[in-house]
Formats: sequence, structure tokens, C-alpha cells
Amino acid sequence: MYVLPMKVPRTAICHALFLGIFLSVQSCSSSDSARRPAAGGIYEVTDREKIQRRDSLLVDKYASILETDPSFIEDSFSLYQFIDQQLNTPCSDTPGKNQTNDVQLTQQIFEQVYHRKIPASYRELKESRLIPKFSARSYLAEGDLIFFEHTPDNSSTGKQQQSVETAIGLYLHNSRFLICSEKAGAVVVNKLDSRYWDQRYKMAGRLK
Repeated sequence: MYVLPMKVPRTAICHALFLGIFLSVQSCSSSDSARRPAAGGIYEVTDREKIQRRDSLLVDKYASILETDPSFIEDSFSLYQFIDQQLNTPCSDTPGKNQTNDVQLTQQIFEQVYHRKIPASYRELKESRLIPKFSARSYLAEGDLIFFEHTPDNSSTGKQQQSVETAIGLYLHNSRFLICSEKAGAVVVNKLDSRYWDQRYKMAGRLK
């Protein structure tokens, strides 16, 4: 016996077509979302790529400034991250939120990068037994403290008592060091063998 095919309602066909289109659009959207960031957010893959690119630029930057091998920067990456945040910060005798001085700068480095506490004044740092001193520049290594002293000529002013100007910096690599320099007015990387700093070099010290 021949059975007539059942007639499918037009509404059912429309619903089926709509469902198929909807599922197709969702599939395309989900596959594309792995490649494109959603509105207002960035996916983890994109974050990782951006961080790697940023870190690579920082390594190249300080390898160039210090004229040294990038591997040295990579080995002490947290130090150079800190330096990059502090570079060009204004120097002040009364440091505040957006200003610093040479002693405060070195204190922050040791606390935030090396997780060590050091004395809070030039004199205490110079006299501390926890920081053995040496004078040979060939012995300098990254993280050493460098002490500078200078006695200005007061003969023209008639002053009998001469005051000693002091400064402290942090040695990096290749005769370069970080300091909050009153001469520059900001946190800078300088050359130890420059005439200005060469004349003021007193000694160096390495925290035990």
C-alpha cells in the first residue's frame, strides 16, 4: 500500500533553518574568539606575547646602555625592571612621592630587588661592618655600592671648615652605575671612568 509522505509544516522548516544558521554563526564566532580579543579584554595568549615582547625590549635597552651581553640583563631582570621604573626620577634633599635621593634609591633597590635592609644614611653605609669595603675597581660586580666623596675648594669664600660632599651609587656592568645624581638632577646611569665621577670615587662595598 502506498503511503503519502507526511507534509512538514512550513514553521518547522523555518525553525530548523534558523537553528542551523544560529549554530553555524556560533561556531565561527567561537573559533574566531581564540584569535581576536573580546570587547574590553585581552586573551591570555595575547598577554603572554605582549609581555615577552616588552621584556625583550627592556633587555635590549639595558644591554645597549651598558654595552654588555643581554644575558647579564636577563639574569638580573627584576633589577633592571626596577631601574627602568626609577630612571629620570627627580632628585631632592627631601625625597617624597615623586622624588628620591641617592641613599633612598639604594635602600629601595636592596629592599625590593634583593629583599635586604641596609642603613639609612651615607655615614652608616660607609661604617657598616655588613658591607666590607674595597678600593680596586677591577673587583666591582653588579649590585656593589659605590661611595663618592668630594671636598670643594672653599679658599675663594674664606671658609675655614671644609664640608665633604658625598654620594652613593649602585654598580651595574662595564663601568656603568646607577645613581640619583644632584649634578644631573635625576636618577641616571653614569660612567665610573668619566672625569667627574673618577675624581670623586672613594671606595666600594659589597653586602655580605
